[in-house]
Amino acid sequence: MRADAAASDVQNVEILITAAEAFPAFERAVLSAQREVTAGFRIFDFSTRLRTSEARAIGEDWFDLILHVVGRGVSFRMILSDFDPTVGTELHGLTWRSVRQAVALKELAGSEAQIDVRASLHPASVGLLARIALWPRVQGLLRQKIVKAASGGDAGIARFLSRHPRLSDFFARTGGRLRPKLWPLPSLWPVTHHQKVAVIDDNVLYVGGLDLNERRWDTPDHARESAATWHDVQLVVQDRVAARDVRRHLEELLPVVFGEAEVSVMHGSVLRTVSAKVVGRPSFLAPRPIRREIEFALLEAIAKANRLIYIETQFLRDRRISKALARAARRNANLTLILILPAAPEDVAYGHTTRSDARFGEYLQAAAIRRLRRAFSGRLFIGSPVQPVAAKGHGRAILHGSPIVYVHAKVAIFDNQLAIVGSANLNGRSLRWDTEVAVALRDPETVRALRNRCMEHMLGLSATDRQELFNVDTAVSGWQNVALANAKAAPHDRDGLVVPYLSRPGRRFGRALPAVPEEMV
Repeated sequence: MRADAAASDVQNVEILITAAEAFPAFERAVLSAQREVTAGFRIFDFSTRLRTSEARAIGEDWFDLILHVVGRGVSFRMILSDFDPTVGTELHGLTWRSVRQAVALKELAGSEAQIDVRASLHPASVGLLARIALWPRVQGLLRQKIVKAASGGDAGIARFLSRHPRLSDFFARTGGRLRPKLWPLPSLWPVTHHQKVAVIDDNVLYVGGLDLNERRWDTPDHARESAATWHDVQLVVQDRVAARDVRRHLEELLPVVFGEAEVSVMHGSVLRTVSAKVVGRPSFLAPRPIRREIEFALLEAIAKANRLIYIETQFLRDRRISKALARAARRNANLTLILILPAAPEDVAYGHTTRSDARFGEYLQAAAIRRLRRAFSGRLFIGSPVQPVAAKGHGRAILHGSPIVYVHAKVAIFDNQLAIVGSANLNGRSLRWDTEVAVALRDPETVRALRNRCMEHMLGLSATDRQELFNVDTAVSGWQNVALANAKAAPHDRDGLVVPYLSRPGRRFGRALPAVPEEMV
């Protein structure tokens, strides 16, 4: 937990709903840079199109934007997450595509340009005993990948390995054919840098749940194909203390996770999850937690909440969080909870995966929801957004007869006292393993404004004159009525996006994995 419990309130905050609001704000912030831009992203595609007229006067995409900015003498530094090449092959390929873009950017910018883009694979690797246990599955995955690449002949294999550089060491050639090596066993890296944050000139902080690529682009009306929707929340914070804290976090991050330096204490409103590699425990799957500030702040806020907790999250899988919410509900008969979740995980809804990790995640979330429903009873509303059109077909990408809107936001608001917005989901991975950054807002007017913006987005503009939907004492019952009416109405006659969340599909799909840490999903 942060040492400075009386951190100053952050008041100058721009609230951005979806990439249609966030990407233009980010473009303007980077264009305004005079000295430096320091960033940390899970995904950052330099070919992402520019949206503002100011930026498009410079070029077509973020490659052009960064080239222009560094040409003015601004330094650009970024930590870009790399991924386990065996399990996260597609993401690993995207990372190295961005690295190649950055190399080209530096060549064009010239030798004087200050560009430093580092692909960082978190060093917390799986221990030897666990690698032995997972060896059959890993061998199968590697064989599948090389068979697919070999369909393009030798050129296809060469192209595959060049685009996924960390996979080369896992293969050997026998008789002119590529095969997975039997020894040494391939390493596995289960932890990533999941943060989505940038600091401009130590004045401006861009923070939330949005990475930068075209997949994240969506508009507030979500009028796209369901599989292209992406509801998220990002903030632009003008606060020198918070900005400097995040810059220091990014500068020291790699030495910290490699165990070469001590982590600094934050003095502002910045919260983090940071972990490091474990040494000397050969069967270990998990990293060593260094900072769990987001988790501790959430647990403390849950315990102190009086009337209303409002949460938007991609996942609710963490046992500690759901138990803390249940305890708070039993302790305080006036406490209510509004929880916004996607109707199904992205890979389940759109990818139709049946992988064991997806089923384990659904099992954990179903257990958490069951716990909350018992504790809160009628004081709980769980909803999901859907598009105001009728759906064709069936499956997890459809809810109450409409295509779902995918929720990726990470927002938690407690009464009018505190809001936490960042990159962390409510699962063990975000709260104890992956690198995450969030900001805590404590100014009551800012907290109220954030909750109203989030609520208006879900409820629709026609709801703004219905104060019972926004009042902390009446919101849950009001939302229940709106969502139930929406579920019964024809899609084009609904008010806003929200309908009741259905837990039965996830409960049926979910499966326990007793030997696997919950933080894996």
